[in-house]
Amino acid sequence: MKSEQDREKSDPETVKFKQEAERLRKENEQLSQKYREVEMLNEKLLMAYAEMKRTKEYLHDLINFTNDKVLLMDTSGQIVGVSADFGNWVGYSRNWLLKLSIFQLLPPENIEKVRALLNQVQLEIVKSFETVLLSSKGKEIRVKMNNLIIEEKDRKLVLCTFYDIDKLKAEKGMV
Repeated sequence: MKSEQDREKSDPETVKFKQEAERLRKENEQLSQKYREVEMLNEKLLMAYAEMKRTKEYLHDLINFTNDKVLLMDTSGQIVGVSADFGNWVGYSRNWLLKLSIFQLLPPENIEKVRALLNQVQLEIVKSFETVLLSSKGKEIRVKMNNLIIEEKDRKLVLCTFYDIDKLKAEKGMV
């Protein structure tokens, strides 16, 4: 006469049930591991988001509360931030400037030259250059444009600080 244990080992239904239970146990272990990995990834994402938010707030404060002529643009030239001093200097409101690209503030003959220079800025070959901006009244303003690449998680931005060349030369007694 077979023992109860022997019958369980030979009973196809019981064997099948035990195999299914073992498969489910292993699958549960794998899912638990994946869940822990997702939790760790979520923590990393939350930390990255907090850092990005701090960076964004810092840039916002830097641009909005500076007394310098500062402009922040993406790599296509679209203006994404501008100081009040820059807006006053070129005669446009901050809101209006945020609808423009840097190329709309240049004389047509300078657009391709500045586009090429900004490509070099992105490659960190060039840090500054001289060009001409047009004010809202059409006045040409000769400027030195210092540029700094800021890398966010998903994009690069160009922080530009402008200096009026004629004003600088006058202050140094060169004009």
